[in-house]
Amino acid sequence: GMSAIMTLGSFWGVLYGMGPVLGVQGGFAWIGVAYAATLTGVTYMMGRKLPDIQRAQQWREADLRESLNNINNNADLIAQNHGEDIEKELVKKRVKPVVANSLREIGTQVRLIIADATFGNVSIPIPYLVGGFFGIATGTASMGTIQTLNYAFNRVTSSLSFFVNRFEQLSHMKATADRIYTFDKAIDAAHYIEEAKKQMAHKKMKLSMK
Repeated sequence: GMSAIMTLGSFWGVLYGMGPVLGVQGGFAWIGVAYAATLTGVTYMMGRKLPDIQRAQQWREADLRESLNNINNNADLIAQNHGEDIEKELVKKRVKPVVANSLREIGTQVRLIIADATFGNVSIPIPYLVGGFFGIATGTASMGTIQTLNYAFNRVTSSLSFFVNRFEQLSHMKATADRIYTFDKAIDAAHYIEEAKKQMAHKKMKLSMK
């Protein structure tokens, strides 16, 4: 985050001062902003379901671990009662959702990779095409100018694409935070129910003493 801000601060002025585009001062900088915003929107559209998928995966993997742990702790009892087939079916039921959800997660990640490999690389030719065209039109084109424009443009768009570059990490953080929040609400609900039961028991005891 801080590195992206420092990079943006370092190269924004350079890119902004590269000259107007279609009469707009700092046109190359605003093209960079528009590109980064478009890439961010495409990334969000492709991966917006990823936090929910990852949260579901955490729950389903936890259910599977619980089943496996139960088998490990009660292996002798299961064997004595000939419950192997029952436990095997239970594990199968827990494995199938894990695999299915893993495939959904992989599919979403593949779409993000494709989006990054296509839209994410559009920034490479933009400075050469736009800068070369306007440079030739104004008679200011030079290899040094185009190279400087290309470097500054890509540094600015990269720093503005922080959300894109950290999307999967942020998605995983959101999924974990949502799970903790849900767990916390469940604990609060359990305490509330327990407290209500105690109050009802206390009232019943008072009525019985009258």
